[in-house]
Amino acid sequence: MKKLNLALSTLFYFGLISCGQNTSVSKDIMTIETPASPDGDYQVILRPLNNHLSGWIPNGKSDIKINNGQISVYSWLEDAAPEFHQQFILTGKRCPDQADDKNGDGVIDIREAFRVSGKILIPLDNNLRVQNGSQDQFPFGNFSYTQKTDLKFIEEDLKTPDLDPHDFFVKLNRNESLNLENKVMIILGINRKTTLPLSIQSFDQSPSQLTIPVVCGLIKKSPL
Repeated sequence: MKKLNLALSTLFYFGLISCGQNTSVSKDIMTIETPASPDGDYQVILRPLNNHLSGWIPNGKSDIKINNGQISVYSWLEDAAPEFHQQFILTGKRCPDQADDKNGDGVIDIREAFRVSGKILIPLDNNLRVQNGSQDQFPFGNFSYTQKTDLKFIEEDLKTPDLDPHDFFVKLNRNESLNLENKVMIILGINRKTTLPLSIQSFDQSPSQLTIPVVCGLIKKSPL
């Protein structure tokens, strides 16, 4: 499993521009064989989730460009807590909403989000080439984020064996191409001092506050 380094003592931006409850993920959410994402521009409008926990409304956007075998990702988030914000591209095709708060505690936690939005396909950290990076870092506070790499590196890594099929990360099948359109992008993290219901579930042994979804959107291809 990807080890998410969220300690404040290691806070740095790695070249950014600007600035115990076991609940299984639904087996209904699976990757399917699809053609590769064609060249072009993709956008994600990131809409708020759980904003009642912070007292303000976070908002953001992401632009993804695929051109000549390269992929670049630029995203930003405003009105965010001064915490690390994990960003993920998930396999599902819709963001969670309040109806997905199945335990009725008033919060959509990350495991409730995973049930409807799928598992983690691509972590948007400082190394897009590998899903399980050893130097991974995520942006902090209000941020602008940019990363660029060859698409083949991402696909090659995503087609390596899944060493832990029971975790919250997923690989591509060997005959499956990476297609980003209509997949979910989600960003996590509220102030770690926020009091949460005891029913909130986290993952990867992270503090619950740092895995609360704050914005979410679908990746859409921009019209020509």
